[in-house]
Amino acid sequence: MTNNRENLSKENKIYTVLSIGQRGAGKTVFLAASYQNFKNQATSGNPANIVLRSQEEESEEDIEKILNYVSRTGQYPPATLKISNFDFSLEKNSDDQSKKIGTIRWWDVPGESCQIYNLAFVNMALQADACLLFLEAPSLLNYSEKDNNYLKIFQTLIEIINYNKLKFNLGIIISKCDLVISDKKSWQNLQSQVQELEQKLQKQKVNHRFFYSTVLIDSQQGTMQANQALDSLSWLLSQIDQQLVNIS
Repeated sequence: MTNNRENLSKENKIYTVLSIGQRGAGKTVFLAASYQNFKNQATSGNPANIVLRSQEEESEEDIEKILNYVSRTGQYPPATLKISNFDFSLEKNSDDQSKKIGTIRWWDVPGESCQIYNLAFVNMALQADACLLFLEAPSLLNYSEKDNNYLKIFQTLIEIINYNKLKFNLGIIISKCDLVISDKKSWQNLQSQVQELEQKLQKQKVNHRFFYSTVLIDSQQGTMQANQALDSLSWLLSQIDQQLVNIS
């Protein structure tokens, strides 16, 4: 009886992940590509055999619209194509059987809401199990500009973590790297900027990891793949609860 209650408790466990970044930072594309990868049980490079299932038909339809748009046009979707909140079942495959191990609640937070004086955002961050911060590669290269909103969001998160002495699980997605990777000088400059951010996080002892994300689009096959989707989400889930995934 006790084991049944424990299993039921785990199935009902809700893990909240914040997706934070400026509008147009690639959050929606990353979510859609991640869902596409994790929905496919046969996806290679998925050592934990994790599968995601949409709990809402409308949300899955929205994701399909985004995937279709990107695959058809080869472009990132307009701001009007977005997903604000998305709940999906987290399942694990074993011996050809799928078992629910929890629910992931994905909250998309627009960059303008990420202010230290915005109590609603601060409370949301304090209650979240993990956070994915999206820093757009082309904009990050303009770090010297005083009005760089990407770095303001980064600094706001550090202040929240420091002030509240949190153990915070932070994944940083350097998005749209496919737009700068072909330029050697820009790529080197980007890596230098990321290294500076890395040093700040290490100094503050924030539990974190950086991921360089490129989106591969195959218009003929109608598929889209974010190359760091599996690694970043698997790492983030492992930091939330080691029992969810088994990666080193």
